[in-house]
Amino acid sequence: MFVLLFACGPSSPPWDSSTGFLSEDSTSEAIAPVHPPDADVETIPPGDAREEDTPDIPLLVDPPRGIYTQPVTVTLASPFPNSEIFYTVDGRDPLQGFGVPYTGPLTITTTTVLRMGVRLAGQDAIPAQTHSYFFPADVPTQQAPTDWPEQWWVDDDGGPFPADYVMDPEVTGTQEWTAAAAAVFGDFPTVSVVIPPEDLFDPDDGIHENATMHGVNWERAASIEWLDSDQSWGSPCGLRIQGGSSRQGAKSTKKSFRARFKREYGANRLDQEVFEEDGAGNYQVLVLKGGYNRSWAEWTDSGRLRATYAREAFANKLYDQMGYVAPEVRPVQLLIDGLYWGLYNMEERPDNAFLADHYGGDREDWDVLNAGTLIDGEIVAWEELVGQMEGDLSGDLAYADLSDHLDLEMFADYILLQLLLENVDWPDRNWYAARNREADGKWFFLPWDNELMMSDGDRSLVDWTYPESPGAFFQALRENEEFRVLFGDRVQRHMVGGVLSTPALQQTWTWATERVRPAVLGESARWGDHWRDERGDPEALLYGMTEWQAEVTRIEERFFEPRAAFVIQDLVANDLYPALSAPAASPAGGELAAGSPIVLSGPGTVYYTTDGSDPRLPGGAISGTAQTAAGSLPSPGDFTLKMRSWQAGEWSALVEASYQQP
Repeated sequence: MFVLLFACGPSSPPWDSSTGFLSEDSTSEAIAPVHPPDADVETIPPGDAREEDTPDIPLLVDPPRGIYTQPVTVTLASPFPNSEIFYTVDGRDPLQGFGVPYTGPLTITTTTVLRMGVRLAGQDAIPAQTHSYFFPADVPTQQAPTDWPEQWWVDDDGGPFPADYVMDPEVTGTQEWTAAAAAVFGDFPTVSVVIPPEDLFDPDDGIHENATMHGVNWERAASIEWLDSDQSWGSPCGLRIQGGSSRQGAKSTKKSFRARFKREYGANRLDQEVFEEDGAGNYQVLVLKGGYNRSWAEWTDSGRLRATYAREAFANKLYDQMGYVAPEVRPVQLLIDGLYWGLYNMEERPDNAFLADHYGGDREDWDVLNAGTLIDGEIVAWEELVGQMEGDLSGDLAYADLSDHLDLEMFADYILLQLLLENVDWPDRNWYAARNREADGKWFFLPWDNELMMSDGDRSLVDWTYPESPGAFFQALRENEEFRVLFGDRVQRHMVGGVLSTPALQQTWTWATERVRPAVLGESARWGDHWRDERGDPEALLYGMTEWQAEVTRIEERFFEPRAAFVIQDLVANDLYPALSAPAASPAGGELAAGSPIVLSGPGTVYYTTDGSDPRLPGGAISGTAQTAAGSLPSPGDFTLKMRSWQAGEWSALVEASYQQP
């Protein structure tokens, strides 16, 4: 129970207002204005660009949005005298002629999306708020509202296609579902998107029905909420369809979405913790990826059999482990207007806001391209880089000049990740390039849309190219000896005992797949039967945990190790990794008392340094500071050891080991 205190100045509309909420157990005599618990309130930091946003004047909603197992009685209260509250439960705006007047507490017994707005006497209306009440027990028997279409994409090539809203009782009626239902939803974050149904399904203007359309004209006002045991929040946003080929109804039934936070909807950023680890904590864009290639909603049986819903998070995590920041990915369950829509991956979009948050600088400092198309900043520096790449890079001067414009070490790591994971949907698409023109101005690349990785394991991507893409840049740089040496060194660093070694890959793959495992059964019931039942595909199955586990196991046990051997052999054959084995140090780094012996071993002569320099000079000569290994090296204390083997005029890859005194 709360006591509502209200104070308002003479402004019109009365934005200059304050509200205080006194809990029944409070002993305070004077109450400072505070926000009500769980209200949709955004705190605006001083100096932030959002100071011009429309202030959020909340209703008191008690109890708030969340996941429920028992009926709840919801009470609404307005902070304004002489005002009326209107609400809807179908996703429509209650202040646009659809609302029902609120006259007393509402008893909610099933999943309900409650949109509420306040109309002031003789004043403008206060924008609507949304609170979703999710009852997971309703999901197995969910049905579409009567005014939702029975067919989708009537005007698409091959359309119309049957709509699909219900769950398959072959899954929800099993003992497996009964045993796992709590984990499918209760132990998993749920995202609720609420939008007027006509903005999705209108034949002429709905974004779902016109999914191949792009741009701001195909963005609709919506609400997005996070429902979890740890936190719940909600925010207005603009909603678009996300993706490429998956937009086509003939190819994919389950669409991906992009939520954009703009001042015209409320605030121009979302200030919430969405990701478990290293997300920015505030966002202009969040992507909800439903999966296309390698999902149960795609059009080929071979692709559906390889669905894991974990590849995107896996590849991005590896890039993080290699030392960079890739978009964070978190699996969620999605509701649309209260209907369960399936397993999605929520992901950061690497635009200028993401880059400023993670890599520094202001948003306006960043030039960003998505697969060659400028999305932020200026294009001039990119065109200059392309021009450099089209020249002869085999010489020292051209290579040195290029190193001022492209982060060569990061580029080598990015390429290695694509080659090792067999990204066959690249480089003509699915990459981002960025640079901070006000800092060092060097371009670098980020992984994106990793669904078509890790297929058969026997394809070489070394020669894959596409004009003005990272593939073309790689082909140009392969002509330079120093880049080939650098690339081999990065292979040694990451694939031999590093984050791309087979044991490390298996460990990260387990992390990625175990995150989605609890939600896979829900996805099976929602979309696993679509191509068999709604589309009548004779090759389709009821895809479920058996198929998912088979693909997870195939990758873990039969992809990583053979792929690593294949890639190493392929790189040696293409002069991108030395045939001469690298030396080893024992112990291989870590804490070591000064004076303790370090044994160096390897083929030919092992050259090493302890001052952080490379034993090999550019061009291939032996550094004047390099020493030859003879027996054991007494540890000089805290230092970094760098060493290479040398034999018959050939160098091995570089090995590094760092030591610290205990």
